[in-house]
Amino acid sequence: MSETSISLFTSENWDPLLDAHESGWRLALDAPGRRHLGEQEAVFVNALLRRAGNPMRMRCPAAESSEVPSHGDHPFRDTFSVGRLQALARGADPSAARSRDAAFAHLCELAMQVCRRPLHLSEEITTALMASARQYLHNETSRERRRWFASRDPVQSERREAARRMLDAAQSQQLRIHDFRARDALTHGDRTTRGDAMRAHALALRERFGSAAAAASSSEVSLIRDATGAVIYVVKPCGGESAQSWMPKGAGALREALAGAALAEIHRQGGIAFSSAHAEVVDIDGASALIQTGLPGRMLGPEAHFEAMDESADASSFRSMLAADQVSAFRIHPAELQRAVLAKLLIGDTDLKWANLLVQDDGRCHAIDLALGFPEPHAQALAMQRELSLDMLCRAPDGRTPLPAADQALDPALARAILAIDPSRYETTLLRERQALVSNTAAGLAKVSPAAHPDQRLSEDAVRIGVRGLRLVQELIRETPDQSLRALMARYQARRGELLPAGAPHAAREMDKEMLTWSAAERSDPLRMARSFERHLGGRTGLTIASKPADETPSPRLASVKHETVVRPTFLPAPAEKDWVVVERGPDVHEPLSNAAVDALLSRAMPRNPFKRKDRRLGALLVEFKALRALRGPAESQAARLALLGSIADLKVRTMDAVDKLGARDHAAIRAARDRLQALALIEVEVRARLA
Repeated sequence: MSETSISLFTSENWDPLLDAHESGWRLALDAPGRRHLGEQEAVFVNALLRRAGNPMRMRCPAAESSEVPSHGDHPFRDTFSVGRLQALARGADPSAARSRDAAFAHLCELAMQVCRRPLHLSEEITTALMASARQYLHNETSRERRRWFASRDPVQSERREAARRMLDAAQSQQLRIHDFRARDALTHGDRTTRGDAMRAHALALRERFGSAAAAASSSEVSLIRDATGAVIYVVKPCGGESAQSWMPKGAGALREALAGAALAEIHRQGGIAFSSAHAEVVDIDGASALIQTGLPGRMLGPEAHFEAMDESADASSFRSMLAADQVSAFRIHPAELQRAVLAKLLIGDTDLKWANLLVQDDGRCHAIDLALGFPEPHAQALAMQRELSLDMLCRAPDGRTPLPAADQALDPALARAILAIDPSRYETTLLRERQALVSNTAAGLAKVSPAAHPDQRLSEDAVRIGVRGLRLVQELIRETPDQSLRALMARYQARRGELLPAGAPHAAREMDKEMLTWSAAERSDPLRMARSFERHLGGRTGLTIASKPADETPSPRLASVKHETVVRPTFLPAPAEKDWVVVERGPDVHEPLSNAAVDALLSRAMPRNPFKRKDRRLGALLVEFKALRALRGPAESQAARLALLGSIADLKVRTMDAVDKLGARDHAAIRAARDRLQALALIEVEVRARLA
């Protein structure tokens, strides 16, 4: 088949003959000579077969290369042609008035306009075609109308099927338009253009394929996939952000958008690219939301599998999932793990856990959930006060086995790229990006957190903390260029107090004590926490632990629980009454719990059946509660105890967050949460005593 002959095979000339000669085409294309077709010939024949309803593809290199999307693709024209649409509009018997349908003829006219226009100019008419096709199909679903047409027009069912195919092809056309526009905007567009293009593409995909909630997330997260099941976009409504970050709602979205700008600046200066998602804050469904491009891979660890478990699941299936995660973790390439971890540390994000990492089967991995980057001073001080461990990604998902990839020396190219970054220029760029972000999103985020000033969602001090994180990493690399990731993270954790101003640790301790007197609602108010931290940082003493302000009103739920107070549960032997000060005084006044008491504590705190749907919110804590049994071992390392304290602090916040989502009448769940908080307070005393 030559290029001259291809020019004669126009869609209008050959479409009326496709039905009669489809078998002949198939026989001709089955000949051995088909493998020698050129790229243009293969594109033509594949398009011809698609219009004929034949899904066969040419097996030759030219055909495979032609599958790469380009601006010349036209999905609707590949399915319909003007000649076929004209035949459909005329009907089976042009001389019979009953064979003509005005609504269907209008639909065909719109379809012919879509065929005649190039892809980049067909969005408006394609949208009109989709609306007309939906209206036509809606009218045809009427039972009376179907009966009426069945008796008068035998081809009406064929028209309905053609309308369905038009709608399907128009949706594919619309997706292709948005896909091209989004790709072009991500490469060449500004922030507004990128956000608009990503939102339009995401909404088109959601309309076609729907969306699903993400697993292992304390915030509201929706995944939007394409026809292959791959995650194309991740949408996080700002109003659904978790209170675990100790920052106002919408602050996480701003930080993820700023993190993208930070990693892009690192790429420009250092020449090293970090695998991160493009993120923009846009308006979706009338509310502000963060939209991100999807990344390949899957999460590892217990949190990734709780949504997959149901009431019929058993422990063996859960263990098999964790065993598969262990295998995937050991496949991670050391350089990939280093890039993923440093992508977070370079912006001051210390939320390092397996649920914030996507791992591929080929050893690559990608850092996700950068919402805790550029932390506010009070949030960073609280994280340090509660001793959250940074070495979780240096251990396998089981939390015990050392990860070999974490013991390899830093990639020299990565180290050189980080040292080449100018912190002053980095800070200037981020402050400019921060100002633009805060200004552009102020109106939308005011509906989400009206009490917060725009600067309180993302302050300049928070940006400077992220820049200090970059400076600290640079200093650690200069001191020991060939150190392992495990050693780097240990030194980072030991020195991360340098990210905060002097007096911040003391202010965090005082704020933590003051929070013991607050109700559950007040503890979830990040603005109150920030004011308390600033007050203590300025030298004022504030409230004392032993007293409660007169204007404080007890929380309607969990009112009987003194949060973070050592309260002995009723199922344990009651010794002499102790004040919460036992936590501060240390082991000289501490009475260790026996192993039997710890067992009783854990059995009462664990959910009876964590896989029941009604207990799903609190049941996700099961595996971490089981890990607390490790405190009975005499050979614990200092790092393991510190990691355990971090886990306890995280569980407290998550338990309170889960309680806030429960109904006020769910008394059984509230009692279970009270038991868990009491158990955590006791176990924290036990661990701190053993640390001393």
